[in-house]
Amino acid sequence: MKANYWAAAMAVLAFAPAAPTAPIHQITIDGNMNDWAELPSYTDPVDDQHDTNHSQEFDTPAYVNHPDMDLVEFKITHDGENLYAWFRSRGQIAATKYDPDPNRGGRSYTIVTIDVDQDDETGYPLHEGGYYPTTRGYDLNMEVEHYDGTFNTGHYLLHGCLDDASYAASEAEQSQGLVSIVPGNYDCYTQWVWYDDPPGFPNEIILPTGEAIYWVVDKGPVYPDSIVEFAISADGHSAEMKSPFRGFMRNSQDGTPVIALGKVLDLSFSLEGSPELAPNAGGEWASDTADPINKYVVGSELAGSNGDRAGHAGDKNDDFVLDSSELLRMIQLYNLGEFSCDPAGEDGFNPGVGDKTCTPHEGDYNPQDWHFDLSEMLRAIQIYNKGGYERCEEGEDGLCLATGTK
Repeated sequence: MKANYWAAAMAVLAFAPAAPTAPIHQITIDGNMNDWAELPSYTDPVDDQHDTNHSQEFDTPAYVNHPDMDLVEFKITHDGENLYAWFRSRGQIAATKYDPDPNRGGRSYTIVTIDVDQDDETGYPLHEGGYYPTTRGYDLNMEVEHYDGTFNTGHYLLHGCLDDASYAASEAEQSQGLVSIVPGNYDCYTQWVWYDDPPGFPNEIILPTGEAIYWVVDKGPVYPDSIVEFAISADGHSAEMKSPFRGFMRNSQDGTPVIALGKVLDLSFSLEGSPELAPNAGGEWASDTADPINKYVVGSELAGSNGDRAGHAGDKNDDFVLDSSELLRMIQLYNLGEFSCDPAGEDGFNPGVGDKTCTPHEGDYNPQDWHFDLSEMLRAIQIYNKGGYERCEEGEDGLCLATGTK
């Protein structure tokens, strides 16, 4: 048994590191970035922006001198209804300029691309759009476009089609407030803005639930004041974005929200822009894409969540040790199969089918599917045997064995 345990433990180390379970944190989109000060930060190398002319997985793009597109730091958070993203650039975010020639107005994009189902076979790989470094499986974007010196649209984008026929089918679903999370490619995508209260513009699509969407393409048409919000700091180096969950729509297969509390996401942050404001104006489009945030858990403040707890969900007294009674509780949940959120449960969970909007249990990470498998239980036993744990980014479950116990 000991040999099997270490084989399983070594196997899970091959998976990408997970982001820690994230609690609710509300942000006011007003250009004052103080709301973000205490949130975890991710960084990207300085001065690594590149061209977007490549489309193959193993291409190495050419350097482009465009400081405005140099993403150097980024953050993600959420509350019960919205995703929030924060970007910092070496240059000026969303800096474009007006040009009377309709073919020359500068464009700038602030982008979060999202894998919503932890499946690399759905969505598209980033390199198809000229982004670098590349990873696979991205289904939806939350995105803002600036064009001709002003804000253009805050929209949602789905890479869920492969040809004209599946594009038409995708639009037909979206007119019902639904999306299919299926294989796609970079060139075949739908893009929409969402209004809770239909404003009555031409080409309005009224959803069955009473809201309105408008399909948009690059450079317009412009539909102002949709539900996506965006603000830039006074110095121009930082920007914040709010994208409500509802704008991502519902899954056509089961009618559930595509993004909601309890979901697990991979997120890729990018800046991208045309060359008008680069030092070598008239040169290449430039982009900068950071390494993704993997397995971001859209957590809540319900019992069973780590939004209001310091330690592992199985560690009921938050002492950063799994004791025998806590391990036995996890074994009980393992033996009984599927479990769900229950504020009255001893650890915020109880066996059986039920609510799954609380933050998932850290022990259920490979994959996060609301039951423990053998490798997950062996990881819990490892933590128990080693006498303690601590939170870390490099652990396969967001945890590492306590300092001195490795």
